[in-house]
Parts: sequence; structure tokens; C-alpha cells
Amino acid sequence: MEINREVIQKEINRWDPEDLFDSCYPAPEDEYTTEINIICEQLQKHERVDEKFLADIISTTFERTFSSDFSYRRKECLAVAKRILRDGGNHASDSKNTNWKKIPVLR
Repeated sequence: MEINREVIQKEINRWDPEDLFDSCYPAPEDEYTTEINIICEQLQKHERVDEKFLADIISTTFERTFSSDFSYRRKECLAVAKRILRDGGNHASDSKNTNWKKIPVLR
């Protein structure tokens, strides 16, 4: 199975850990692009990924970029990781889309 970058973006935006989309002046859909890119880069360094590992990457990425403690949000990061791994291969066969990267996943 491979993780589609678009799935990562969709799930991170859906989670919206900084509540950027619920404000009076909603952020653009690409607001978390930096964090999503970091997550994808980290995942590409590893041949196999499981839920806990991906949750750690997500948590660490957001801790570093937003300078806040995400350890108390561990369950949220794990839930996002599970959704990404569950849905990550659904669009991987779309070879016309060049905006995503294939990332192997350990199931």
C-alpha cells in the first residue's frame, strides 16, 4: 500500500489542529502545506510506516512548527494517522496527478 499526499493533506486539513479553518477569517486550504511537506519528507525516508510512527511524525512536526506541546493530543495524532493509512492508497493509481508521492506503508 502507498500513501497519497493528497490524503495526508485532506486529513490534516480535516483535523485542523490550530483551528485555522473555523475562524471568522478562514485560512486557505494550503495553510498546512509546510507541515504536510515535512510529514511527506519524513515518510519518504522510511520503507515501512505504521500508525504509531506516523502519529509521532505528525505530532513532532506540529510541535516544531507551532511551538506548542502536542503530546497531550497524542490520541488525535493517532486518529489522523489511522485515517491516513486507511485511505492512503485509494488514489495512488491516479498516475495523471503529479502532486502526490507514493510512500510505502506497514500494515
